Amino acid sequence: MFISNIRLLSTEFYKVYAHEEYPELLLKESRPYLILVVEYKGLRFGIPFRTNIKHRFAYKFKNTGRDTEFSTGLDFSKAVLIKDLKYLGRQGYVDQLERNELNSHYKEIKEKFSHYLDNVIKSLNNEIKDKYFAKHLLNSTLVYFKDDLIGIK
Repeated sequence: MFISNIRLLSTEFYKVYAHEEYPELLLKESRPYLILVVEYKGLRFGIPFRTNIKHRFAYKFKNTGRDTEFSTGLDFSKAVLIKDLKYLGRQGYVDQLERNELNSHYKEIKEKFSHYLDNVIKSLNNEIKDKYFAKHLLNSTLVYFKDDLIGIK
């Protein structure tokens, strides 16, 4: 079952991708971020769970136990490329309502993330000129992995 794909990023990941050099990467000293690990085009990505998503480049939970006034879900714009398995930390857990929604919408989540990633790749390859997306991409963590994503078809 894909729930085993809910992980934490390891301390090794944050040693290699230090916040000073990669400021858009999500990091809170008091708690690590949970990620959903997905594979696409032979690459492994970690999509973080967030509680304050204000943009459309995400999968937003419709049913969650979290008490928040903002949208919670998976934030595609803060996804990271997992280049090495040592960057994956221990198994993470989400509440039962989120687990149920992940189970029932996993295919939709992967398709939506794949579409987002295709647009990131096209933008990095100068194949699309959508100004709104280009502005959004400035704050995306995926630009840190530009060298790995350019040229992917």
